[in-house]
Amino acid sequence: MDLRAARITRQNIMSNLNSCSFAFFILLLSGSVARGQDTLPLRNRLTFELGYARLANFDNVGSPLPYAAAALPIGGTYEYIGEHDRHTLEGSAIVSLINAPTMSNRYSSATDLRKAYFVFLDMQYRYVRDLMPLFSTSIELFIGGSLETIIFGRRYNYYGGDFSSIQGSGSGEVSSALAPSADLFYALSQDQRLRASLSIPIFAYIARPGYGLLNGNTSVSGYSYDGRFQFIGSFWSWHIAIEYERDLSKYFMAGLRFSTLYYRYPRFDWVSSTAENEAKAYISWRFHF
Repeated sequence: MDLRAARITRQNIMSNLNSCSFAFFILLLSGSVARGQDTLPLRNRLTFELGYARLANFDNVGSPLPYAAAALPIGGTYEYIGEHDRHTLEGSAIVSLINAPTMSNRYSSATDLRKAYFVFLDMQYRYVRDLMPLFSTSIELFIGGSLETIIFGRRYNYYGGDFSSIQGSGSGEVSSALAPSADLFYALSQDQRLRASLSIPIFAYIARPGYGLLNGNTSVSGYSYDGRFQFIGSFWSWHIAIEYERDLSKYFMAGLRFSTLYYRYPRFDWVSSTAENEAKAYISWRFHF
């Protein structure tokens, strides 16, 4: 019995030693992998944005009255940062369904119940490549291009009431524009940076409801859309942004972003002019995969 007990005890000891050796090997392997990941550059960046926006529009066909609205935009960005280039995919959304702005009459100071409900979506892919350092190594200039798609749908309520009792016309436009782009980076310190961006579209596809000036107050659903390719000069647009960011740690950053988007799309008797100003705070996560 003592011999059997001793044999069982040795087997248990060997089994425990094997388990400990395997666990130690896993720890060493995971540690080496973690150290390897720490040495890899964190080229991927995921950003969440939230802030305040002011949007103004005038559509002479959909409504003879202009309006402006305050809203809370929400957005996100994915960015891949290479050694000499950057790929950026970003999107932002503004929805004003319940808190609809009151339309203003430029010819009268009287107020009424006429309102505008809208959905505004802005999506952009951007590619830029570093050109050269300017004046010092703390300033970098990136040149490239962007493809920006804007969807702006509006529904006008001429007689008051809530969203379910809208009686009025609908309007909107969809555009996809190609633009040369430039980014300027300035390093304030090792963990603080400034960034300025500019895009001016030169070619765009612009689609709108295919109604005319005389039947602008009727339903959009009965008309096909009117889409055209247009060059700069027949339309005007620009997108400007300024950012400040600070490193919170190796993996996280926080910042502030101010941007201005403007476009003017004329087509025969129809003109839609829109200006959107945003101030957003964001937090970013840098990672590698």
